Amino acid sequence: QSVKIIKSIRNNLLLSSLKTKTRIYISRTDSTRSFKQEKDIQKIFSDLGFLVIYPEKLSFREQIMVFSNAKVVAGIHGAGLFNTIWSDSCSVVEFMPINRINRCFEWQSSVVGNSYDRIFFDEKNFSLKEIKSQISSLNLH
Repeated sequence: QSVKIIKSIRNNLLLSSLKTKTRIYISRTDSTRSFKQEKDIQKIFSDLGFLVIYPEKLSFREQIMVFSNAKVVAGIHGAGLFNTIWSDSCSVVEFMPINRINRCFEWQSSVVGNSYDRIFFDEKNFSLKEIKSQISSLNLH
C-alpha cells in the first residue's frame, strides 16, 4: 500500500518535467555530520558531471522534483538519501562508514524499485585510491 501512495504522489506532483535524467551527489559538507574527506568524494562526483545538491536548502516540492528526475543518486549515509523514495528506476550509491552499518536505504531502494550499491569507507584509514576504484567499478552513466 505504501508503494502505491508513493507512486501516486510522484505522478500527481508533475515529476517528469525534465527531459533528461540527472546524476546527483548529495553533499553534507555544510553539515556537522560530514567528515573531512567528504570534499574529496564530492570532487570525484563533480568531476564525473554529477550535480552537487544540498537537499536541506531545497523546498519539499523542489526535493521531489529533483529526485524524481534522478538517474543516479550518490551520497554519504544520512537523511538526504531518503529523497530517493521519489526516484523511479534510479541507481542509488550509498557511502557507509565502516563502523555504522545501517541497511535502511538498501531496503528502501528494493521497495521502490531502485538499484542499490554500497561503498564502505573507514574515516581513520581513508584511501581515496580505493574509493575511486570502487566508484569506477560502478556503471554511473
